[in-house]
Amino acid sequence: MVAKILTIAVVVVALIMGIAVVTSFAAPAEEQLDPGVTLRVQAAGVNVNVTPWQLGNEAVARARAIALSNAQLVSGSRIGDYPADYTGLVGYAWQLPQTAELANSEEWMRTLRAEHAAEIPHEMLQAGDILANDRSGAYGHAIVFVRWGNPAQWSDLQTLTDRANVRAQFAQGVQFVGYEVERFATPARVMERQYTLRTLQGAVTVRELDAALHGPYYALRHNKIPAYAVTLAPVTMKYTTSGNHVTARFTLLNQGGAPLTLNTVSVVAYGPDAFHQGLAGTQVEFPQVKHIVLQPGHTYVYQQSLAFQQTGTYLALARFQANGVMQIPAQPTYFQIVSQ
Repeated sequence: MVAKILTIAVVVVALIMGIAVVTSFAAPAEEQLDPGVTLRVQAAGVNVNVTPWQLGNEAVARARAIALSNAQLVSGSRIGDYPADYTGLVGYAWQLPQTAELANSEEWMRTLRAEHAAEIPHEMLQAGDILANDRSGAYGHAIVFVRWGNPAQWSDLQTLTDRANVRAQFAQGVQFVGYEVERFATPARVMERQYTLRTLQGAVTVRELDAALHGPYYALRHNKIPAYAVTLAPVTMKYTTSGNHVTARFTLLNQGGAPLTLNTVSVVAYGPDAFHQGLAGTQVEFPQVKHIVLQPGHTYVYQQSLAFQQTGTYLALARFQANGVMQIPAQPTYFQIVSQ
């Protein structure tokens, strides 16, 4: 007897090889859980309870407040307690400490990158990150990232994780919204603008700033944002040519600003009558992958196969332990093993 798999997809339909029919059912809708955990975070001497992703939103809110104030950045003015320039905008948005190195424009970028920021892939930019060129002094510059111009820019998982597609997108130019100190305006102000990230001579730069404040521009995330993992999509299930073997695949992204240790990563299937039994069905676990270190803004693709001996309907969930904490995101995929 040869088993076959029919995917009953919640979000994605699995690829079925050698099967003529893919049966679709209306699976129970489940809300995606917030993967963040409540942490005690200290910024500028003020303790607040936040989840990790809120730190980026708070950075954007600070930059927006300065822009909406329409404050004139003239000689002797300040952005909060910070200099009235691009270093002060980032310092205020990120609530950086007041140190001699960060007060020195020649040392600012080196100190920022060495002590306060993690470099991430440009396509992984999220609210509160910054884009900064690597020069110091008068021709250094930085932009506080707010959002992509097209909200669906990286919504396709394949586009986001396929390097060839990413290169093609940046070669064409990708629009985004951010805040910067418009230093050449009279008087200078913090402004919200739309920009275009593009590749130029092999590096990513900002088209609108190439003339006066050329790049390359590096994507940086505050390293005080704790590491945390999110799944980019539910598990996909694929029938293999070896008969009753099924391949499970999903992608994890570290959205924090510090390295993340994935202690274990796997997929758990419940069945063989998942629609009636749900998580009370018999549990079958795909092979575990252990000890993966995921850098900020980077992804890990889990892909492992398992042989199913019993026909029926199964529910599959990703399962991973990140920095010692077990997580099972509520993004189920239903699939069916049938006999031929």
